[in-house]
Amino acid sequence: DARAFVTVVGIAPGRRPVVFSREEGRFIDVGPGGTRVVKNLPASFDGATVALVVLTATPAGEAVQNAMPEGAAPETADEVAGRLKAALSDLGFRGVAVEVARLPGGGR
Repeated sequence: DARAFVTVVGIAPGRRPVVFSREEGRFIDVGPGGTRVVKNLPASFDGATVALVVLTATPAGEAVQNAMPEGAAPETADEVAGRLKAALSDLGFRGVAVEVARLPGGGR
């Protein structure tokens, strides 16, 4: 029963990325092979055109925030995802996966 913890990063043009890793004060998690709908993203996600969905074996919200590369932008999301995955692995996080999701219309 290896659960994964979910961190969502919203990337909008011209703004610092925003990180979301808790719902109602609890870390967001998902079971093996499961699907998780993340609801009620904060207003800071408005205008985001890309979301990075980060999965780790332990909660990683703060580490994701600190490891986000400077200058992250929607057009460089694939590169940012690779750099973020490498940075988290270097920090000792296990089972790191980062998926890039393009958001229709941008926003929550």
